[in-house]
Amino acid sequence: MGKRRSEPAEPVEAEIPLGKYLASTEKRVRDRAIRSLAAFVLKSAEETGLSLEPKELSKLWKGIFYCYWMSDKPLVQQQLAQELANLVLMIAGIKMDAAGERIERVPSKVDDTARALAALDFFQGFWSTVHSEWHGVDKFRINKYYLLMRRFVHAGLQLLALHGYPSILVQRFNAIMRGTDGPLSSNNVRVPDSITYHVCDIFLDEVEHSLVELEDTDVTVPILELLSPFMELAATSQSKRMFERVMASVLTPFLSECERRASHDMQDRKRRRVESEASEPLYDSIFSRVQAEADDDEDDEDNTMASIHKQALQRVVAVASGSDTYAPSRRKLYDLWKTAQERDVS
Repeated sequence: MGKRRSEPAEPVEAEIPLGKYLASTEKRVRDRAIRSLAAFVLKSAEETGLSLEPKELSKLWKGIFYCYWMSDKPLVQQQLAQELANLVLMIAGIKMDAAGERIERVPSKVDDTARALAALDFFQGFWSTVHSEWHGVDKFRINKYYLLMRRFVHAGLQLLALHGYPSILVQRFNAIMRGTDGPLSSNNVRVPDSITYHVCDIFLDEVEHSLVELEDTDVTVPILELLSPFMELAATSQSKRMFERVMASVLTPFLSECERRASHDMQDRKRRRVESEASEPLYDSIFSRVQAEADDDEDDEDNTMASIHKQALQRVVAVASGSDTYAPSRRKLYDLWKTAQERDVS
């Protein structure tokens, strides 16, 4: 989507706006409050060397969380969820519209990577607050918070994509997702399983959507790096239900589609399974931008999907071999690899 011009925004003070402004039913009022909040976060980051203090972030996010709780009208909830998620990109210097689409990059004297890291600090603050406040969310409001989490997962992935997936940002993103307060933390009683389940359910879809919106055709997605936290979660979680959820929502769909595409690309191999009519290609944007890592196997030289599939399984085995891997999960992950090897031989 091409860049669009917009009217210059009215200058705002860099401050934390009152909750009633963030939760206002008037979009104009909310927009001003959001811009004021973004300016405050970036100013605070710049004053501390583009590093946001955890205590300050906690205070800030508790206020934002409450403001979101105050918004009861469905349309306002949806718009506010998008506007709050847009803050991640606004802090990184990327101007967004109300639909979450990029308009332009805001010029700044501050290094783009440094601003992006500050944005990820803000992103981390969101997850810390969601976990600490989750006990106070009643069942009638839970779906609005699932929506907010989806928007933030998307914003984090969009941030990586728009910067071209530099390793420093990908590593920071993964560290947040797998950290003590991250949604993919293993065996952490502070992180509700429902949050982890939800992130597993939406992750591949949001990676796909973040790439659909990407204009730069040269950007390749390091999908195996992005899936590493889920492999680690599957290996280390002591919950059978968690293992099954990670496999069913993330790893199995990815590996199956990768294998299907690899088989389709290999003209000298016949498919061993009959596909149903409902089986359609999945995650086209991901697989059109994925790039295999360096591989010395000449058999896979002309088949990127075969290389990706093999490398994904190698990572699964490596994770399963870890000292902190839960024994029952280790056996299941090894079986996954053995089954794939047997199919290749046959």
